[in-house]
Amino acid sequence: MIRSRRTLCEGCDMYKRVTILDVKDTDKQPKMARRHLTITEANLAIKRNKDVEIFIDGFVFKTKKCIRWASFRMEENYVVGNIWESFDDGSEDFLDIYSFSPLTEEWEPVQTVKGTTLIEVVIKMELPKDKFVNAGVVQDEYADYLAKNT
Repeated sequence: MIRSRRTLCEGCDMYKRVTILDVKDTDKQPKMARRHLTITEANLAIKRNKDVEIFIDGFVFKTKKCIRWASFRMEENYVVGNIWESFDDGSEDFLDIYSFSPLTEEWEPVQTVKGTTLIEVVIKMELPKDKFVNAGVVQDEYADYLAKNT
């Protein structure tokens, strides 16, 4: 909870306003209302040279849990989409999918598609058009996936 109060300034006879953040109540603060970007917002982000991503899902590879996500970026005059796969090394306390172990020895995308528009790339990759997030937020998507699948 954020509170504010007036307090007397030390060394002077004036009052000042002090803002206090009650740390124990930070979990009760309102969450962001919307995480996903529209296709238009994702397209605008890419045109500003910002990456966007989509968490795709989990799967099993040789009896090991794995995850898959896509990233999109502008490269020259093209939109480039990559699908990434890694072992599911995460937990509720460890969500950094970028540091998980790749399925192969090197971090290489399992699929790369290049197109003139984001929608063209997404359609070619057969991905949903309503699950875009800004780069880095895909880890929150992964956290949601964990919560539903553990």
